Amino acid sequence: MGYGMNLLRRVPRELIAEPYAGDKFVDLTEEPVAVEDTSPAARTMVRIAELHRYEDLHKFEGVTYSGDVLLLNFSAMSKDELGMKRLLRRTQEMVKDINGDVVMLPNSMLLLTPSGIRISRQKMQ
Repeated sequence: MGYGMNLLRRVPRELIAEPYAGDKFVDLTEEPVAVEDTSPAARTMVRIAELHRYEDLHKFEGVTYSGDVLLLNFSAMSKDELGMKRLLRRTQEMVKDINGDVVMLPNSMLLLTPSGIRISRQKMQ
C-alpha cells in the first residue's frame, strides 16, 4: 500500500507502531493535546497543494501572494517537460514579484515562501 501519491493520506494506527519509514504521514491532530495552546493566531500558514497540470497553477498563486508558505507537489506533471519549464519559470517570477523564495525539494515538490521568509540551501546533518 503506497502512501507517496496522496500527501495527506492518514496512516492506519497499526502502522504507527512501526519504525519511521520516511514516506508515511501521521496525523497528530487526533492525539489529545497535553498543553493548552495560548499562543496568538498564526500570521503565516503553510499550505499544501497538488498540481496536476501547469494550467492549474493560477489556483494556488494567491497563497504566496497573500503571505502564506506553499508546499506544491507537482509529481503528477513531472514528466511533462514543457509544463515543467513553464512551472519553474512562473514560480520564480511569483517569488521575485513579492521578494520571496523558492526551492525544489526531493520527490517532486516545490517550496515557495513570501516576503520575509528565506529558505536555506544548506542541508542540516
